[in-house]
Amino acid sequence: MDTDLPVGRSLYGFLQRISRDEVNFRYWIDALCINQSNDSKKSGQIPLMRGIYTNASRVMIWLGNVHVRNETMAFIQQSTSGVVPQLSRGSTTHANLLSFCTATYWSRVWIVQEIICARNLCIVCENTCLDWNALDHTLKDLVSRPVSIDLLYIT
Repeated sequence: MDTDLPVGRSLYGFLQRISRDEVNFRYWIDALCINQSNDSKKSGQIPLMRGIYTNASRVMIWLGNVHVRNETMAFIQQSTSGVVPQLSRGSTTHANLLSFCTATYWSRVWIVQEIICARNLCIVCENTCLDWNALDHTLKDLVSRPVSIDLLYIT
C-alpha cells in the first residue's frame, strides 16, 4: 500500500541519505515508529528502546546536515592511528569540530541509551559515516591535553 507520510526536514534528509546506499537494511526510526504526539503510547514504547538498540546490528546517529568538512573528518579518523594532531583556535577544523559537538542532537537526554546500548555505533553527518570509537578517542585525547587559553573562547 502506497501512503504519503509527512516527515520533518531532518528525517527527510536522513531518508534521502540512506536511500542512496543503504537500501537492503531495515530501519527502526523512532520518529516514524512511535506516535510522537501521543504521550501514553510514547511511554509504552520507551521501555522497548533498550532492546531495540542492543539488538540492532548498527545504530546510526543522524546529526542532520551539520556541515563538517572532509578535513575535520580526516582529523577524527586520524586519531584512530593513535596520534591526535594539535588543534589551533580559528582553524577550519576547530570551527567544524565545535559545530559538530554542539549539534542539537547531543543535548537530548534519551541519546544516552542509544550510545550505551549500541554494539556498532555510527554517526552520520551529511555524506559521511563516522565510527563512534574514532570520535570517542579523539575527544578523550583533546580533553586530556593541557588547555591553551585561546581554545577556551568560542567564536
